Amino acid sequence: MKILFTIIISGAILTSCNRRETKVETVTETTAETVTTPVIDAATTETVIKHHLEAFGSGDMDALLADYTEESIVITPDTTLKGLESIKALFENLGSLFPAEGTEFVLDRMDVNNELGYIIWHANTPIVTIPLGTDTYVVEDGKIMKQTFAAKVELK
Repeated sequence: MKILFTIIISGAILTSCNRRETKVETVTETTAETVTTPVIDAATTETVIKHHLEAFGSGDMDALLADYTEESIVITPDTTLKGLESIKALFENLGSLFPAEGTEFVLDRMDVNNELGYIIWHANTPIVTIPLGTDTYVVEDGKIMKQTFAAKVELK
């Protein structure tokens, strides 16, 4: 009788274990996320840089600022600027060194590789001589998002 009772109890334990199934649910959350990849190509970068140089040369501040956004950053030897107001102030100051009359600006080199553009230039104005100037641009979706600028400026 003892053996039968042990078998029945063992069976009852096994049966209750089988009835107590552990249910594991995996919950995955799917979110629809739109990822925008900026348009990056050499032709756009070159067009934006040329437009930028033409706008600066003509003193057209509205056209010049159209190449930037509020998220744009310009790094100079003295400071880092972000946003249209800061960038506008920089170009207003630089523009005063490049009067329309008597300014010669020469683009010595332009290299473009997808979103990255690099220029070397020199200039001679009635106010300053710049034997070496250089800018690097990162262009995304037709806008200058990052720019570095440095130049050796000699007052006359």
